[in-house]
Amino acid sequence: MTPESIFDMTLQGPVICVTCSENGTKIAAGDRNGRLTLADRSG
Repeated sequence: MTPESIFDMTLQGPVICVTCSENGTKIAAGDRNGRLTLADRSG
């Protein structure tokens, strides 16, 4: 693992699901409020 932060995500509610792309360049997180947040290295 790299010691520096790669992703910075702010979510509205408690996270219930997190997944990432096969190559690790994108992350998706779902919260209890029904929101789906997508992020890549550029934000």
